[in-house]
Amino acid sequence: MTGRSTHKNFIGFIVISFLVGCGSGSKNIPPEIALRSVAFEGAELSQIAIKSNAIDLDGSIVSHNWVQISGSPAILENVNSNLLTMTLPDVASDETLNFSVSVTDNDGAISSQDFSVFVRSSLADNNQISPVQIVEEDSNLSVFISSLNIEVDPKILSRISFKVTPKVNSVSEAFKVTYEISKLTITDMSVTLPVYGLFSNYDNSVELSFTFTDNSSQNLLIEIPTGVFEDLRNVYNNLQVVKSPENAYKPTFSYLLLKSAVRGPVIMDVDGNIRWVSGEDYDSSNSTYLDGTFYTTLGSDFIKHTLDDIKSQNPMNQPPEFSEFTGVSTHHNVDKGKSGLLVQITAYKNEVKRIESVLWETDLFGNIIKEWDIGKILESYMIGQGDDPAGFVRHGFDWCHTNSATYQESDDSLLVSCRESFVIKLDYESSEIQWVLGDETKYWYTFPSLRKLSLVSLDTKPIGQHSLSIVNGELLLFNNGFFSLQQPDGVSKGLSLDSSRGARYSINAQNKSAELKWEYDPGLYSDVCSSIYKDSSVAGDYLVNFAAINRTNGLTKKVILQGVNENKELLFEYHLLSPEPPCITAWNAEPISDFTNLIIQ
Repeated sequence: MTGRSTHKNFIGFIVISFLVGCGSGSKNIPPEIALRSVAFEGAELSQIAIKSNAIDLDGSIVSHNWVQISGSPAILENVNSNLLTMTLPDVASDETLNFSVSVTDNDGAISSQDFSVFVRSSLADNNQISPVQIVEEDSNLSVFISSLNIEVDPKILSRISFKVTPKVNSVSEAFKVTYEISKLTITDMSVTLPVYGLFSNYDNSVELSFTFTDNSSQNLLIEIPTGVFEDLRNVYNNLQVVKSPENAYKPTFSYLLLKSAVRGPVIMDVDGNIRWVSGEDYDSSNSTYLDGTFYTTLGSDFIKHTLDDIKSQNPMNQPPEFSEFTGVSTHHNVDKGKSGLLVQITAYKNEVKRIESVLWETDLFGNIIKEWDIGKILESYMIGQGDDPAGFVRHGFDWCHTNSATYQESDDSLLVSCRESFVIKLDYESSEIQWVLGDETKYWYTFPSLRKLSLVSLDTKPIGQHSLSIVNGELLLFNNGFFSLQQPDGVSKGLSLDSSRGARYSINAQNKSAELKWEYDPGLYSDVCSSIYKDSSVAGDYLVNFAAINRTNGLTKKVILQGVNENKELLFEYHLLSPEPPCITAWNAEPISDFTNLIIQ
């Protein structure tokens, strides 16, 4: 463990007035300086102001002169006025500084007064943390996650940060996390700090930053060596680099989440390094990340898994108003909703299986707060329009196949991917259907009521789409270009495309039209799974995940991950093997922005 530095930041402003005495006499009377006290105090690096309030009873004051006599140099300003401004020095320990002020009247008489300022040193100065106070206590099975026990009084600390220094020539930003002290495990004289995002098989340089309750701070550099990352399937430790990122075309995000069906959430940086895998393997396909926590559904359970590898798993809570569904099993994705998380379910209702056609919103603890039964919503609408929905909404069959949903704040609506037919937009509160967008050669378009909802477009429409999101008011999705798989016998399954692509549509709800505003098509085909998401920054780049390359052609099955910018320039490309069953390596992938400055509070 090597090196340390100390920084203090104080804001203070103290005004001290010198009281004035009085006198009399026929001769010239010198100016009078009557101090209320000759000893003042302040914190190092704070600023104080001292006003003389000197008077001359038989004339006037013509000049002042403030000087420092001894001690570490303070910064004095306005030394020739009646109001001195002083910035106290940075001191290694408490120190008394000595000063004098002289006042001259219009007859040349001079009066002087000595005084002192006691400078308090910072908590960082008085409580230096050394490397010998820090012990690694690594009991985690993951090489990417460790823990430090730090011998220090937690009552004098407000927060602790760690920052994993990038490797030489890395493009990724440093993995940095700040913990409020209340979020850490503490004893009377120790703090336990989790550290993660480490490189495997590497001597990691980790900068620790301690912020004290007086806002002073200390930095300390330590080294954490790690072991080799082992993956029995030889997938995540066998990355093929096709194109590495360059600093000249640096992606706007540094990290990405791979939604793995076998290893739990997997975090990778844009340089191709795996940076986080849990000590426990599980299926995290249905997952998302938010503020330091992975949220996953598995069966009917709700999983919260924090970056320090603390995992909780409990059944989702079904309040009575949502109890008509039984035998619940979740599937596909977890997406961010209006106030919680959007979860897709298969369940029984009236002893009939509703396959992949119901959506719930839960809070961040797995309590169900809202429900959308897509089949019921469509049945009600179609009957109201004079259509018979029985041929389209076929309970017991996978007629809809929801795989993604997203909330649009601008008009309080919900967009749902019904992979078999279209994207459907609903009013969030009323569930009223606003429009649908999909391949009009498919079976759904034969129903007059559904034709009325279809957005007009001369562009390629979504076909077997995944990963809906809203980008600057426009609909972004992965257009797989694969026909329907669960239509009735003898009806149109729709078109298939020669390649899959990312697509962004501008929707005009008034004239019921959709315009393709942006499309990224590198000529790859991934018929199922897959995703495209844009980094949340204003000029954010895109992460494209072709999750099912070579799924059916007999060639080596793999995942292709690409970073691209708005100009469709390739920023990076990596390949990962994807053994059977399909999509288990990374069925979906999201860019993660906050690992460069995550705050746990």
